[in-house]
Amino acid sequence: MLGNNPGLVVLTDDGRVPEALLDPARKAPKLYEVDVDQRLADSDIAALAAGVLITTVQQRTGESTTAMTLPCKVERVFLQGKGGTGGGGCTLRFELQAGAYIRPFFSST
Repeated sequence: MLGNNPGLVVLTDDGRVPEALLDPARKAPKLYEVDVDQRLADSDIAALAAGVLITTVQQRTGESTTAMTLPCKVERVFLQGKGGTGGGGCTLRFELQAGAYIRPFFSST
């Protein structure tokens, strides 16, 4: 887990609801806000949006797979620091269309 991970839990006995929200074929966007401990330049944000080369290890087989993440929408939504203009970090909002991992975006940068 990455720090605090607020989320929403939906309890339902109607299978259409989770299918509509989670089925990759429906391409429902998923929004993530990520706090970064350093301020990122516009070029860094554009590079994240274009896709990042990541390597994942399959839990069952131990095999490694390296591939580019799909392009996604990334925007800076908050600058941390006094008055929102300090030299601290920033908050980024990612809009993903397909299953992807937020953690690998930052472990490779």
